[in-house]
Amino acid sequence: EPQDVEEASKMIKTNAKGETSINISKRGVTPQRIQALLSDADIIGNKPSEFCIHLQRQNVGIVDAVIQVLRDFAQREVVWKSFEVVILSHISEILQDSMKRLLYVIHSLQLCEELRIRVPFASYSLRDLDQAFFLHGILENTRLKKLRLRININQCPLVDLRALDSILETKSDLEEVHLQFSGLEHHDFICSSLAANKSLKKVVLLYKEGATEAAVASAVSMLAGHSSLRSLHIASHVFGSSASSAIQELLANSAVEEILLFTISKEPTLNLANVINGIAQSTNLNSLKLGGLEPFDSPEILPLVFQKGNFKIVELDLESIPDTIFDAMRAMDRRRNPLVFKLTNRIMLQHSAKLQQLLEKHPEIRLMPLNMPIDKDFKRLCDSNWFGRYLLDRADVPLALWPSVLGLSGIKHDVIHEMLKGPSLLGRGNLDV
Repeated sequence: EPQDVEEASKMIKTNAKGETSINISKRGVTPQRIQALLSDADIIGNKPSEFCIHLQRQNVGIVDAVIQVLRDFAQREVVWKSFEVVILSHISEILQDSMKRLLYVIHSLQLCEELRIRVPFASYSLRDLDQAFFLHGILENTRLKKLRLRININQCPLVDLRALDSILETKSDLEEVHLQFSGLEHHDFICSSLAANKSLKKVVLLYKEGATEAAVASAVSMLAGHSSLRSLHIASHVFGSSASSAIQELLANSAVEEILLFTISKEPTLNLANVINGIAQSTNLNSLKLGGLEPFDSPEILPLVFQKGNFKIVELDLESIPDTIFDAMRAMDRRRNPLVFKLTNRIMLQHSAKLQQLLEKHPEIRLMPLNMPIDKDFKRLCDSNWFGRYLLDRADVPLALWPSVLGLSGIKHDVIHEMLKGPSLLGRGNLDV
């Protein structure tokens, strides 16, 4: 029916990059409306991105319709970047059976590169499961590279943990794993499996209530010797001295290139002195993300990062930082390579004048795009730094580089006028004309 096609279209969104996502989350969704997704073969476009389905007792009957849609996608060789299943009710026998059939189709048809399973409420226990239904078929899915389990691992039956252990340790094409811990039963068992999988490039560990610094330190120590690991994200209520020391050792001696450390507690226990020492000793780290550290009492960390030429991005999810940080950075010599900063809106507003002075002195500093209105001159300066102003300070800029830089900008900026001043550049010598 026309109304079914109209309602189905509301489940589909396409972003500015042309990537298409489907979100089946409303209670009013019917099998007929899901089938309407098949009415137009071009409705997905050529960039399928995310497919998300919310399951609860009220809509378990739509699974068959979703499976039929997925089989049709498979015939058209549609592969999704990620497939997410969100469970919004207790795990009944009917819901479990529906999940098993749905995931069997996903894995047998190789429909996604990333699988996400999310149970957002701790009261929705997984203790009653008699098999690891959310892991069934993963080993056979050679397309799957990323696994995100936002569930209470400690409530999983032992058979589930054994299945998870087998996947984490033996799936040799798995590149990224996200795990959530509530409590610490079986924690070391799971982390040892992560350490044994030498194909992993990114590990994300979220510790909720019940975490201890010993557990976090144990996980970091196990992963410190991982040869292929390049990115480690840890969010925890507690770090403490032992976990902070383990992080320093990891930064100093591992191949990790990106680290994110986020404290969930109001009284953060991460020792930034250890982090600073680890950064100073690291030869591989190029991306640092810090969050939840209030008050931020280690302003020397940013000048240190600024000095290290291999750094590419620094992200600070903080409420406030001393403005002396920006003065210290402004007084330093320019970097040869660009450095990206991502700051909170609050910091941007508090230190806008200092930031403008920093950007003016250091055209190689780039601020991530802001989601708030800012001063026109400030925005022009941000844009010009993003689109190549630092190249103008070099005497060996080849003219052949201009089309690439301008093409990447995508929109018109005043900096384009500056870059087109050919005579001023030619006068600097060493240019290939």
